[in-house]
Amino acid sequence: MGNLSKEVTLIVVVSFFLFLVAAGIIALVLVYRRKQVEYIHKQGRLKAAFEKELLEAQLEIQEQTMKHIAQEVHDNVNQTLGLAKLNLNTVRIESQNGAEQKIAATKDLVGKAIADLRNLSKTLHAEAMLSGGIARAIETELNLIAKTAVFQTQFSVSGEPVVLDAKKELILFRTVQETLNNAIKHSGANLLSVHLAYNPDELQLTVTDNGTGFDYETTKADAQKGIGLRNVQNRTKLIGGEWHLQSGATGTKVQITLPIIVS
Repeated sequence: MGNLSKEVTLIVVVSFFLFLVAAGIIALVLVYRRKQVEYIHKQGRLKAAFEKELLEAQLEIQEQTMKHIAQEVHDNVNQTLGLAKLNLNTVRIESQNGAEQKIAATKDLVGKAIADLRNLSKTLHAEAMLSGGIARAIETELNLIAKTAVFQTQFSVSGEPVVLDAKKELILFRTVQETLNNAIKHSGANLLSVHLAYNPDELQLTVTDNGTGFDYETTKADAQKGIGLRNVQNRTKLIGGEWHLQSGATGTKVQITLPIIVS
């Protein structure tokens, strides 16, 4: 009986131990599955947020571009065609005196208007704006700002340019636009500078102005004034970048660092 009792006790202990092991394995599996489901949901939310931000960036770029186009047509193309029309109106067919020069000048003016319209057509869509890469898109944006004659602009690139993911470039470009717009509206600056630095493993983008600066903490806490800053921060974070700001009496510097992942 003693041996039987020992065997029963051993069987019970072993069974209980196996039960604990099985319960532990089941618990681990359940925890793993739950973590897996949470990860999938998180990735889904990030993807949805990225796609939403991408759409918003496209719409905002389109809106900003249309404003530039309207201004450009009014200030440049319209004026050029007006001069061409004036030249044609003053040409006297019966008199050859000066007619040839006026017709030649008119051809040049019409050619300039056509070139301006061709350049404008390239900025109608975000994809077209970025077809030449982020550097060219930023340079075009700065040229449009410089044409207002209110701001001086500077643009520079260092390092070997690398082609980034098209969707990330779109959001990055909109982030630069937002930063420049904030400077235009609030800084009181007359000089805007952008520098792109391509390092071996990261892209460093710096936007500076020579304005009066501002208190970051106060602006961030303001529900209305802090919208632009939050947009820039959120978009930078969404594409896996880091955002830093320095602001003082001599101006403001915004720096965005984005890892370069070559597929």
